[in-house]
Amino acid sequence: MRLSLFFLLALDLSAQGTELGLLLGRTLPRSRGELDLNSGLALQANFGKRIWQRPRFAVLAEGHLFASPLREVVTANRRAARDFASLYLMPGLRLRFGGDRKITPYVAGGIGYAQYHSSEFLQDGTASPARDRQHTWGGNFGGGVDVKLLPWFRLRGEVRDFVTPSPRLNTPLTGPQHNMQVSGGFVFRFTR
Repeated sequence: MRLSLFFLLALDLSAQGTELGLLLGRTLPRSRGELDLNSGLALQANFGKRIWQRPRFAVLAEGHLFASPLREVVTANRRAARDFASLYLMPGLRLRFGGDRKITPYVAGGIGYAQYHSSEFLQDGTASPARDRQHTWGGNFGGGVDVKLLPWFRLRGEVRDFVTPSPRLNTPLTGPQHNMQVSGGFVFRFTR
């Protein structure tokens, strides 16, 4: 029964022109005044559905999930948070060029939900009085390239910048937070 359900789901996906991308990468380090935010692991899942197509390009609606589970904070300020985690869920659009060629570049962007979770501890090792989850909004933009290995399987390389209000790290930060990530992975494409 489960196998037949999976088969029907696969047929449904193929009729809709959908794709699923799974990527692994790094969030690049960034200086924020007195804070240096180290690089961290970047985990991503991207679901895209083709909504418009022409011979040389296509527009896809996408849902993008990005998580960076741990980024260390380096600073001389002993009252700043020791580390933080981030999570983004952002719907958006992707413009893919090149039709169904072997190499297809794209640009993408979106706006949606962002969350920061600051550490339980401060730089000096004491418990943080301001440990919290910060629920906010943000946007992302970037681009990448897909390389077709099989009609349904591609490799992907991508660079995106996730821009949000500054996280609360027990120290005042001004201006937007840029979380630039570089990643690579696999795309399973279901097309008509």
